Amino acid sequence: MACWPTMAENGNARLIYSPVCCVRVRPRTTECICRLAPRPQTTTSEAVAGDTGERPTNGIDAHLYITEIRRREIAGVTVAKTTIRIWSITTMLVTLITTGVAFAGEAPLHVEGGPQVQRGANLARIADCMGCHTYKEDKPYAGNKPMESPFGVFYTSNLTQDDETGLGTWTYEDFKRALHHGKRKSGNYIYPAMPFVSYTKISDDDVKALWAYFKTIKPIHNKVRDPKLIVLSDHFSSMARLALLGWRIPFFDAGRFKPDPNRSAEYNKGAYYVHALGHCSSCHTPRNIAFAQKKDQFLDGFTLNGWYAPRLSPGPDSAIKDLSVDQLTDLLKNGDLKTKTALVGPMNEVWHDSLRHMQRADLHAIAFYLKNMPPNEHPKPVPKPIPIEPEQAKLGQDVYAKHCATCHGDDGQGTYGVAPALDRNNLVIGDDANSVVMAILVGFAPENVWGAMPSFARQLDDKQIAAVANYVRTAWHNDVRSDATTDMVASSRSHAKSSLPPGGVRPAAHCPSLPAEQIRPALAFKDDALLNSFDNPGQIQQFATRYKAARGNASNGDTIKALTAVYCRALAKKKPDESMDTRDNHVFEYSQKIAEALGE
Repeated sequence: MACWPTMAENGNARLIYSPVCCVRVRPRTTECICRLAPRPQTTTSEAVAGDTGERPTNGIDAHLYITEIRRREIAGVTVAKTTIRIWSITTMLVTLITTGVAFAGEAPLHVEGGPQVQRGANLARIADCMGCHTYKEDKPYAGNKPMESPFGVFYTSNLTQDDETGLGTWTYEDFKRALHHGKRKSGNYIYPAMPFVSYTKISDDDVKALWAYFKTIKPIHNKVRDPKLIVLSDHFSSMARLALLGWRIPFFDAGRFKPDPNRSAEYNKGAYYVHALGHCSSCHTPRNIAFAQKKDQFLDGFTLNGWYAPRLSPGPDSAIKDLSVDQLTDLLKNGDLKTKTALVGPMNEVWHDSLRHMQRADLHAIAFYLKNMPPNEHPKPVPKPIPIEPEQAKLGQDVYAKHCATCHGDDGQGTYGVAPALDRNNLVIGDDANSVVMAILVGFAPENVWGAMPSFARQLDDKQIAAVANYVRTAWHNDVRSDATTDMVASSRSHAKSSLPPGGVRPAAHCPSLPAEQIRPALAFKDDALLNSFDNPGQIQQFATRYKAARGNASNGDTIKALTAVYCRALAKKKPDESMDTRDNHVFEYSQKIAEALGE
């Protein structure tokens, strides 16, 4: 079965897309291997183990393997009896993975200072201050991160102790005024892009602890850009202070959190985190035309910047209605519940920067509150299902079969660690299709045990993306609104652009993706150690020995694939601008070094 188009450029291997499958072209030839077609029979005595030439039947075997096609190109080195995935389409939808790589069992946060500073550091984690106020990893808390809103783009403040551009000249009272009253040191009102409507509920003791911690943040000179506001009238800019005052009068109620005396300590603890420090309502509560939260629809779900934050409040369409308190705690702590559901998109950033660092008891309190909170007096209406049109269903099914079924399965059940289940997935069947569309456009980098998913922004047009989004929302046991439209996709592209690196694919999207149980032991190896081992055969041998022991004497093939996968991730993070061909060649050479260390 031939793939088309078949081509190679500049004598280098290149990933291309076809209506049949994703392929990798052999250098200097037009030979290729089809993802969904039978793999070619090997003709050498060093046939790949298990390669019968038959069509793969599951999401793992169906990945593109490059052993035979590149093995003979590296003189004197072979990887016989092993198969190395160089690329895979894993999580097509809003279910399991997004930015960064987190290692299980990561050490708790350590900062210099007394108990109050330590407490403040943990509170800052819970409040996820890092998520909004860090734009570049080498400038923690230095701000300048763009935040989109219907009124324009705001840039987050510099929270370091820099005198000119940060909080260096601020006092505790200045800091408290900002959190509790939404006012700057100068007395000017802070734009409500900062969630002071939630932070006003933070206790005085916790504000003191936060301030003690932020006083220890080293100064970073980083001038924050002025907001780019959409001018509502010719006089809006000059009347900004009056406009903000007009917004605050009906929509801002200053005051500390008040526990419910009729509820348990755990319930009130969870409520405090949700309402105050965690500011969950910032994303999960619907907003009115003034972009103020609708208090009578608390946590009823809302679409913001292209991503749908699902409903957490009680109701038939609540994203957590089928989860127990312990399951919800596991989800918040681990970021996923295997194939059932997971934290993705912006929520994954919250997990990465905040939730995974919290104590389980605190997360259990949050889960307990969310599962026991009272229903809203005027909840948002539950959207009625909208059947998919036959013509769109056919197009969506075709797109799914060609680009998604290999990993997610014809039945939508996926494989843990490779591709999540889409059938009855809470985020796939959310109130609207926005998050599904965004996932297809943006893709995801590897996260924890999960592999990566490339962006399909360039490969699929608006009509195809809308069709496949509606297809998965109405296929199998899913029965919700087929509300994805070409206009929705076009609008989402504008939000997705800021998340896409040059070329439209995240740097690590071409790294191997493996089942969770296979890659998990390899995640214990730190990025720098992996990268430094490239020229250290002894270190590679140690990695291989430790991995084999952790998996109960794993095979050489599994060891090579796992170490190759984590090395590829580390390289993609270290050199995000490196070309795909250069990285592929580097990763392949590393896999050969592993094979040599194992005597292959």
